[in-house]
Amino acid sequence: MEKDRTKWNQKFSDRHGELNEPEPFVVQTAGLLRPGSVLDLASGDGRNAVYLADNGFSVTAVDISDVALKRLAQFAKKRQLTIQNRQMDLNHTEEIDALGAFDNLLACHYKPALDLLDRFPLLVRPGGMVILCVFNLRQHHEHGFSSRYCAQDEEYLNALPGFEVVQYEKMNSNGNYLDGYLFCRKQPITKTHP
Repeated sequence: MEKDRTKWNQKFSDRHGELNEPEPFVVQTAGLLRPGSVLDLASGDGRNAVYLADNGFSVTAVDISDVALKRLAQFAKKRQLTIQNRQMDLNHTEEIDALGAFDNLLACHYKPALDLLDRFPLLVRPGGMVILCVFNLRQHHEHGFSSRYCAQDEEYLNALPGFEVVQYEKMNSNGNYLDGYLFCRKQPITKTHP
């Protein structure tokens, strides 16, 4: 954890100025989210968290970088928004389990590991939505981005049992090559007696 935290702290320490614009796929799909809460995994300094909070969602932002979360807190305060921040390593499943359930989940520019994906049913309430926006292999081929952090074609279409795919698209977003997914967690089937 410490090595990753140091790396990301350095990255966000080098950033100055205003918050980047939210990811276009997040903007495009935000109107389809369930009203209420959003868990933003690997939030960075909050470009999507701030956008969602500004649009009426109760946002909890999680990131490994305390520097990124301090920047996020400054941006939220400047806009008079309340965003809960939690510094944690997303590989520590016991910490993730303690977060509870949310109406929606967002993971943007982050490729969740299988053990984290397995926790999505615990993190998202029935009827809730998941926005997943992950680099694809074209990002690796065009920009030399590590293929380890890139999704295979359609990799996540069947990766979330209990969720249905509402939308899937390949995108070029500000020079980045991404796969965007929108999932809905299925409602449990209840039996009715005559």
